[in-house]
Amino acid sequence: MSTTKIVIFILLCTIITTSAFAQLYVNEVMSSNTVTITDDDGTYSDWFELYNSGPEAVNLEGYFVTDTPANPTQWQFPNVTVPANSFLLIWASSKNRTTGALHTSFSIKAGGEPIQLIAPDGVTIVDQTPATAIPTDKTYGRTTDGGTLAFLDAPTPNATNVIPLAPLKIVFSHQAGVFEDPFNLTINATRNATIYYTIDGSTPNENSTTYTGPIQITNNSDKPNNLSLINQTSPSWTMPNGNVMKATVIKAIAIAGNETTAITTHTYIIDGNFTVPIVS
Repeated sequence: MSTTKIVIFILLCTIITTSAFAQLYVNEVMSSNTVTITDDDGTYSDWFELYNSGPEAVNLEGYFVTDTPANPTQWQFPNVTVPANSFLLIWASSKNRTTGALHTSFSIKAGGEPIQLIAPDGVTIVDQTPATAIPTDKTYGRTTDGGTLAFLDAPTPNATNVIPLAPLKIVFSHQAGVFEDPFNLTINATRNATIYYTIDGSTPNENSTTYTGPIQITNNSDKPNNLSLINQTSPSWTMPNGNVMKATVIKAIAIAGNETTAITTHTYIIDGNFTVPIVS
């Protein structure tokens, strides 16, 4: 074989090996398992999960995994394959089994130990998670498979890691109350959602105005009287002398898929001569 062919062969092997490394991740780790999942013996053992993000299966034969950086070849994988875009669960139980369900020769201290996936050369760290104290029956894993690390309240052994969605809520930029000057009110949702609102006191729904940008809150005193002209409460009622102070009432909901928030209502008065809080 010519020198050129040898060089090309070595380069191809390097590229293939590097590609395999790049698609393997230590994806999720549980160091204190009391109720989450049992191993093949019915024991609540520690465990970790590998994820293959690539389009090709990866054979782990010859790879190592360790929780002790000073001993990178602590436990060696047998002839086992991680399919493309799939997961492999390994029990960190100290049972040391390489047939059937995989069990390492070590367990993971709840106080925190790293998990390092080591290449067949016994030196190269393919991926790792740092030594982290993990709460009981929680995991430390990648928030999107192969992504950044975070604590996961809902463990997902052998499945895609999922962070529970934040509750769908509406957030107003200004609390209800009395303000000296006009302002622009913004409304946001805690998740991607469509916001509907009303300014006439009616109940908002999908047929109401869609929120697309700031709502200007101004002094409405110059607008014609309406409700103040209705006499339903007192026999001594008299017609208002001129325009009365008026409030702006914003009612809003957010809808995301089949989920709808409760109605949020805020009342605003501009240039009011009031010193007591407003409840709305």
